Order: sequence, then C-alpha cells, then structure tokens
Amino acid sequence: MNRYQSLILAELYVYLTLREAFEWAELQLLQFEEGRSGCSRGFDELRIALRALFCLSRTLHELAEVSTSVRTQTLLVLAFAEPNL
Repeated sequence: MNRYQSLILAELYVYLTLREAFEWAELQLLQFEEGRSGCSRGFDELRIALRALFCLSRTLHELAEVSTSVRTQTLLVLAFAEPNL
C-alpha cells in the first residue's frame, strides 16, 4: 500500500469514527427528549451526549484548520451533514 492509499484509508477512518460518534450522541439526546431514559440516568446521558458533541465540534474545527486536502474537508462535511439533505 502506498502513502496515497494509506492517507485515503486514514481519512475514511476519521470520517466513519466521527459519524458514528455523532450518531450515538444524537441518539442519546433523542432518547432523553422522548423520556426513554430513566430519570436519574437521563441527565447523565444528556451530559455525556452534549460533551461528545462539544468534543466532536472541536475536533472538526481542528481538523479543518490543519487540513489542506479537499477530500478530507469533504469527508468532514459529510460526517456532520444532515442525512436528509
């Protein structure tokens, strides 16, 4: 595998990891809003989900600042795009 292929795989891994983490946090928030989580656990889950979203947004910002690759920037945008768009 050459460096170019390795870079593509690394970028794909970043995309998939960010997308999965974002979807998990979004699900936690949805469950909290719908009252499906227990009352005592609900606030903990909400706090964890909000912290995850904050960390993801910070990571996205940092990656966008250092990335000169259009492909990487596109993957990052797709990772946080609304699925309906």
